Formats: sequence, C-alpha cells, structure tokens
Amino acid sequence: MAKKEEIYRGIKIAGFALFIPSLLVAGPLAGYFSGSFLESRFHLPGYTTFTLTLMGLLAGLLETVRAIKKMVKIGEKL
Repeated sequence: MAKKEEIYRGIKIAGFALFIPSLLVAGPLAGYFSGSFLESRFHLPGYTTFTLTLMGLLAGLLETVRAIKKMVKIGEKL
C-alpha cells in the first residue's frame, strides 16, 4: 500500500513541475494583453503595457515559488 502512495506523490510532484512553465508564461501574457487593451481603450501612456507585463511576470514568479514550496513539502513525505 505504501508503494501506491509513493507513486501518487510522484505523480503529484510531476504535475506541479509541468504546471510551472504555464505559470511563467500566463502572467506576462495577461499583463501584456491587459495593458494593450487599457492603452487603446482609455488612451493611457505607453508604459502601462510594460508595467502590467512586469507585474504579471512577478506574479508568475511568486506562484512558481509557491508551487516549488508545495512540491518540496510533498516530497518530504516520501
């Protein structure tokens, strides 16, 4: 029975690891498209897209760190 639990934990860790690239891509893309929309819709200055893209990147990095911490916690149970 313990063998099955180890396999499930390994699969859970792999799932988190495969999710990390999408976290790193989704944040900046959301920031870029949001900034472009806001600039065109409300005639905001040109640095709005850059600022929101940077904020999206930072949010993606933060979520990546959280996912890694969770993977480590799951791995410690092995």
